[in-house]
Amino acid sequence: LRDGQQQTAAFVEAFESRSPGELPAQWRAAQGRWFADSQDERHVLRHPGTDGSVSFDENALALARPRDYTVTSLLRRDTDARAWGAGLVAYCSGPDSHYRLRVVGERLYLTKRWDAEHAENLAETKFALQPEQWSHLKLRVRTLTDGVQLLGRAWTGNVEPDEWTLTAFDGSQPLPGGSAGLWAFIGQTSFDEFRVVGEGDRP
Repeated sequence: LRDGQQQTAAFVEAFESRSPGELPAQWRAAQGRWFADSQDERHVLRHPGTDGSVSFDENALALARPRDYTVTSLLRRDTDARAWGAGLVAYCSGPDSHYRLRVVGERLYLTKRWDAEHAENLAETKFALQPEQWSHLKLRVRTLTDGVQLLGRAWTGNVEPDEWTLTAFDGSQPLPGGSAGLWAFIGQTSFDEFRVVGEGDRP
């Protein structure tokens, strides 16, 4: 996706300046073997193929793990049930590995989840969503040399505030990057105007 003002791609990979024979840090080998290489003066990501017989089980998947982006969405709480939650995810490589900007009850959280058993609220504040009211969420993630910076913003109405609602820094085994998406918990939620915008050509 592209930002209409900056025209910056959310993720671009030319496989330059990568160590030959290794998988680039922003990629994950879901199946098969993948590595950086060069061919005809090009830097490439290569799958060497297999020596076995043809099989539909021999699929190979390499998944990009983009970094340094902003994800935004409108959301509406469609229920007045007390048990309800919704939000955004970033740097997601699976259900149990991602950052979240989430509203649960009357609280807004920046949360890190790194496996099925562990999650940590990195920052939180009071923020309530009334049923059938549209609100905005924005989550910005940036990979720095010593960790990941997280900025979260939540507001209702058409005027976006200048200040970030929540800020956090993850310097303890930060997540390496991944997909952006939506998160919901128990009660019904509607989402609209989902958008991912790259933050520029960062290393």
